Amino acid sequence: MRQEIKNILNDVYTVDPSLRAHEQKLIVIIEHLLELRPDTGYDKTFEEKLRTELSLQIEKGMRSRKYAKAFSFPIGRPSFFIPAGALVVLLTVFAAGGWYLSGVGTITIFPSSPQIAKVGGEAFGQLSVLAPSPVVNSFSVSENAPTKQSSEMDIPVGMGGGVMSVMGMAPLGKVDLQFRSITKLVYRGTDIPIPDQSMEVLKRVTPKNAASQLATLLKKADLGLINLNTLENAHVDSLTLTEGGEYRHTITIDLVDGSVSIQPNWETWPNIYRACKVGGLCINQRPLTPSDVPDDDTLVKTANSFLAHYDISIAFFAPPEVDRSWKNSASEDSFAPDSVSVLYPFRIDGKDVYNQSGGKEGMTVTIDIRTGRVSNVFGLEVADYTASLYPMETNTSLIIATAERGGAQGESEPTPLSSVNEIDLETPSLAYISLDVPEAGMQSSQHFLVPAYVFPVIHIADGTQYFSKNVVVPLAKIFFDQSVSTPNKL
Repeated sequence: MRQEIKNILNDVYTVDPSLRAHEQKLIVIIEHLLELRPDTGYDKTFEEKLRTELSLQIEKGMRSRKYAKAFSFPIGRPSFFIPAGALVVLLTVFAAGGWYLSGVGTITIFPSSPQIAKVGGEAFGQLSVLAPSPVVNSFSVSENAPTKQSSEMDIPVGMGGGVMSVMGMAPLGKVDLQFRSITKLVYRGTDIPIPDQSMEVLKRVTPKNAASQLATLLKKADLGLINLNTLENAHVDSLTLTEGGEYRHTITIDLVDGSVSIQPNWETWPNIYRACKVGGLCINQRPLTPSDVPDDDTLVKTANSFLAHYDISIAFFAPPEVDRSWKNSASEDSFAPDSVSVLYPFRIDGKDVYNQSGGKEGMTVTIDIRTGRVSNVFGLEVADYTASLYPMETNTSLIIATAERGGAQGESEPTPLSSVNEIDLETPSLAYISLDVPEAGMQSSQHFLVPAYVFPVIHIADGTQYFSKNVVVPLAKIFFDQSVSTPNKL
């Protein structure tokens, strides 16, 4: 018998000597539980906490023993029975192996804080596979933009159409595309710091054991309709838990990707429109105005309270930011959205994370304005990474030139037919850019965080349609090496 099992049995017998009569059955249970948590440590601090809780459980278990029903714990065939109080004692003692019983057992599936494990240099192979394809904005001139001669053509009368924009049909007569405009990014900041010659690229690690651990546990359940023990190499892809009661939620756990999302339980979430009479108008159906939307402090407080209720830590996120982008075109009497989002920017190794479009990545909490309640949470993910050093570009002039071409998004160059609207960029800060790369021959993808300079947009010329708040330039040298032959590709 393994010493680890002997130690657990001794603790159990100290609490309840009568359990010695069930030793062989107890060994089967303990071995099964050890399979679920083989790497769990047992230190003195935890032992003291365990014994304190154990004494409380014993007291409750002993008080209830004469009233308790027998608990069925099937281990193969046949099933056997242990008194309820004794089972509570056994499973509470086994808390040191990853279970903690206070009425319900728990297993630690995901790490609760960011983890970074360092590996050797350039361990992820050639980063050329990470180079993002440029995104040419719809208002930019493409490489196939028509010439003045090709743009002037006779349009037959009677073919429909009417007033149009650049991309649509034109009025009768000739089309002249000289009025097309593009954006020009111009750096207005100070000298930028020279990046280190090598910096860490982070690769996200998805959970390895969570899916199989839960499958091992569930295979012990008797579903009646199917014998789960017949499954081979089984794992649980996802779990969906739904709360009951008004304004409650559905929680979806992706065990493969390591993420959690929260949505309303629509079966019990009140529908304000359903209560209206047919053909009638509910007072709550009136369009919202900006004055209906609470201030930022109130929205953040609502989001924080919701996260605290579900014990979702915000310690590893930057301060929350309320999305007020809907106000850009709002006037005093204009409509307001039915929901507003609060973003908790993800911060790792002291750096914020941005997407290719210049927006921050993180956890988003959506608040329903009509009810003042949180409806959705998404972007809550395991932050488990490996870090590997890669060469960085140190030519600051080249970095600035890349930013003026649109950074990770890319922009088209002006043509003689274009008018130019300037957009000013400020001095950058060091951050990460988030890149997802499909795995060869697979439907899954790998997630990387690459050091980048983030250039804030500080001025946009009147009449210019440009919606990015930042221009992001990855600093990995391979991006710049590729751009020599492909100017619009980093």
